[in-house]
Amino acid sequence: MDYEDNEEGQLNVFQRQGSMESEFICGCCSDLLIQPTTLTCGHSFCRLCLAQWFTQSRKRTCPFCQQAYLGCPGVNITIKNLIEKSYSRKLSEREVEVRSVENEELIRKFEQSLQGVAQTTGSQNRLQGNVFQNVGNLRFQGFCSGICVMGGIILLLYLVMFWRNSGSDLLIHKPPIRWSTNDVVQWLTDLGSWTVDYRMEAMRNEIDGRLLVAADNASLETILNVTNVLHKKAISNAIWQLKEFNMKLPGSLWEYKVIESLSNRKPSAML
Repeated sequence: MDYEDNEEGQLNVFQRQGSMESEFICGCCSDLLIQPTTLTCGHSFCRLCLAQWFTQSRKRTCPFCQQAYLGCPGVNITIKNLIEKSYSRKLSEREVEVRSVENEELIRKFEQSLQGVAQTTGSQNRLQGNVFQNVGNLRFQGFCSGICVMGGIILLLYLVMFWRNSGSDLLIHKPPIRWSTNDVVQWLTDLGSWTVDYRMEAMRNEIDGRLLVAADNASLETILNVTNVLHKKAISNAIWQLKEFNMKLPGSLWEYKVIESLSNRKPSAML
């Protein structure tokens, strides 16, 4: 009974060894793997067998499933170590069988060819990446240019609309006799920064256009508290211009443009 058990145990060991060895068999030469090289598809072959396949077919594909692989695959160190530990004797015999100058030269040319293809592919990828980067930069520059142009157009439209809208509120469109207190304050502001005190007096006394036009040298001191002789003379001259022309003379760029546009409209209206 013990003899039969021992015989059965040895048989199981041989079967396990046989199944393990089948995992380290090359799919090309059907022998133990030498310099096992695993491709991206998962199949492993002797490096010499891969070199022979590449030399004959000139294809970077798996000899078993024909799936392409990239670059130069290296030796699978894990499988190589397992084979050396488990089948060291048979591995030594296999290495002696395939060792020759011709085979070593074949492997060397195989590796050089794959490394050259990998470098060419890498250069093409870098070139393609640079092209995409340049295209991206051009698109970004075009986008920025478009934004700048659009911003300039919007700014121009805003200035035109502002000029038209502000022109309708300018004092040159109103006869002085219809001015409000705020209009009088604005008129004083246009005279210069030296009128700051007189603006406050105009607001406090609610001086409108009628009172302003009716003022003379004597009443200026009463309604605006003008005591400075030079200031009184300047304000009196400005009031005289209001009475003489029945309008405020243009004193800013916008007002000059409005006057110019009005003068251009009159001949066309007469025609």
